[in-house]
Amino acid sequence: MTSPPQDWLQPDELAALSEYRTAAGQRRWLERNHIPYVASRNGRPRVHRQALARAMGSGDPPVEHDSGRRGAEPDFGAIA
Repeated sequence: MTSPPQDWLQPDELAALSEYRTAAGQRRWLERNHIPYVASRNGRPRVHRQALARAMGSGDPPVEHDSGRRGAEPDFGAIA
C-alpha cells in the first residue's frame, strides 16, 4: 500500500526545511535531526509528513478514550 503523494514532503519543501539543495546534504541533515526518511532510486530522501510531525514533537493528536459516560466530568478525586 502506498501513501498519496501529498503525504510526502515535496523536494522544494525539504530543501527549504533543511536549507540544503543536494540529496547528500539533505540526508545528513535528516540524520542529524533524527528524522526518518527513505531514499528514492536516485538517492533523494523522501520524508513522510507524519514522520516529520512526530520527529518535531507534534505527532498524531491524542486519542480520546470513550469511557461510556458521555458528558460526564472526570473523577479528579481518583488522582490523589
